[in-house]
Amino acid sequence: MSKIMDDYLEGIRHYLGDRTDTEEILAEIRSHLLEKTQNDGGEVTDAALQDAIEEYGSPRQVAARYLEESHIIHPTYRQFLFRYTWLLFAIHYGLKILSFVFGDSFPIQPFGLDIHVTRWPDLFIQLPFTWIADFGLVALVFYLITQNPTDVRLAWPRFFRRSLKPVKMRGAEPWKLWAWITLLIVLLAAYFRNETLFFQTIDFKKPLTPLLQPDASQTLSLLVLALVGFEIITLLLRIRFRSLWVDFANTTVYMISFIFVLAIPREQLFLDSRLLFLADLAAWVIGFTLIILAYDLIRILRTVLTAKPFRTVEK
Repeated sequence: MSKIMDDYLEGIRHYLGDRTDTEEILAEIRSHLLEKTQNDGGEVTDAALQDAIEEYGSPRQVAARYLEESHIIHPTYRQFLFRYTWLLFAIHYGLKILSFVFGDSFPIQPFGLDIHVTRWPDLFIQLPFTWIADFGLVALVFYLITQNPTDVRLAWPRFFRRSLKPVKMRGAEPWKLWAWITLLIVLLAAYFRNETLFFQTIDFKKPLTPLLQPDASQTLSLLVLALVGFEIITLLLRIRFRSLWVDFANTTVYMISFIFVLAIPREQLFLDSRLLFLADLAAWVIGFTLIILAYDLIRILRTVLTAKPFRTVEK
């Protein structure tokens, strides 16, 4: 037998896996190819056999024809796979963000899981692994549903169909760029003059009273300046590159920055201890903002991953 035929059938065997009828399938394919080659050329040559194989399909494509009835996840459920993964991920990772913000844990019974995050670097390290774990869980559920002979209708609320619409490309109007540049100049002037951007009161006739403790004040002031500078860079990138990856990077940087702010102990923020209630209020606001940013990030990723190659998302 030709080596070309042997290699081709071996490739198909690989993709068929451990089916009990593998040998019968390979024999059928071998017979079909030989018959086609003889009909086309009369003599079985390597060139004629190669042409027949190319026309018949790659080993993976051929094996797929015989595996259509043995799905791991049925095609009717595949459209829901990533939808439910992102939904579960939003809930799962949202609990991790809340755990970090409020220093609490969330036990999940009866699975014996305990969601508890104490350090902001752990929050980012766990992000991809959380998504992978949620994807695996959803895939397992869909596998079990596929093996069930009963038809199962999966719910997908209309709210999610409406809310997860593709993200449109954000504009890069020149006036926005100049507005952010002006704001950066004003903030830089204020920072170099007072070494902080946070004050209890603003009275130009008297020395300004700082709002935060020195270390926290300098750190947060520099963070504000960095974010304003980053927003200017983002606007410039939007002018140069029409890509949603720019918005993805922008949203990611803001999420990292806000989580960094939440990592600062509340006792190290205000000079006046009577203002500590503002730290709790700010934590709630930032936590809610993080949820919005995470949702926006999901919409951006969904738009990018479902867009056709080389397709431009119009404004």
